[in-house]
Amino acid sequence: MLNDGTAMVFFMLFMSLVKGESTSALDVVSNFVRVSLGGPLLGIIVGFIICWWLKKIIRDTVLSVIITFIGTFLCFYIA
Repeated sequence: MLNDGTAMVFFMLFMSLVKGESTSALDVVSNFVRVSLGGPLLGIIVGFIICWWLKKIIRDTVLSVIITFIGTFLCFYIA
């Protein structure tokens, strides 16, 4: 996760430099924290919600699969 977050921060930094926008060190650090820690935190929160929801379902495998797919897509869409 740390490599992916670092790569995304460098991509955003170089993209802003190519566009001619100025960035400060505080912007880079805040982007790093947001991308590297925010993504896994979002995944953990959505995972707990989906697990809680799946525990309430009894003997309905189709609904369990649908909830799993919806949870993963929703987490991807929010991120």
